[in-house]
Amino acid sequence: MRKADINLDFHQTVKETRKPFILGVDNPSNWELVRNISICDIFIEEPSENARRYGTLTGYADFLGKRHLCIEVSELSEREQAFNLTMKSVSSLLGYEKRDTEREIKKLKTVHSEAFSHKCMQLVPDLQNLEEVRKGQSLGSDGQGGDILCPFDGYLLFPKYLPRNGDGEVIGRLPLDIFELAVEI
Repeated sequence: MRKADINLDFHQTVKETRKPFILGVDNPSNWELVRNISICDIFIEEPSENARRYGTLTGYADFLGKRHLCIEVSELSEREQAFNLTMKSVSSLLGYEKRDTEREIKKLKTVHSEAFSHKCMQLVPDLQNLEEVRKGQSLGSDGQGGDILCPFDGYLLFPKYLPRNGDGEVIGRLPLDIFELAVEI
């Protein structure tokens, strides 16, 4: 990574995503890349301090002063779709694919991370990346008899559905968060 000019990290989400999206630190050089990747019209700003705190590749690239984007192309089971979207992204960056640099791109910012605070905490079934959620909406159970209520209107990101034992407890180590929320900026 230290020698690269641009780092593109193509991902597939575990659960269905409503459409491809790009994550990254919002700066002029990353924004230029976003404008030239024709498959996505949603950019989610990952605050630099969060990226570094969680030890993500985005955070490391930001620390090095490198251009880096994480491109979420599709659900994990959709390998052919992921391959086609990846190739289209690379083609558009290299100038082989027609670019629409004037298209409207929705900008979101991650502003909330719901801690995975109890081994029985669980989301309602079938929440998707980029699903619009409303303040007060029940997103699941807190594992202690209460609901996980959405703290404000926004877009759900990275809902976690993990394997569980017969008592409903997560098998293995708990992730840091059960979901993230982003708002339009």
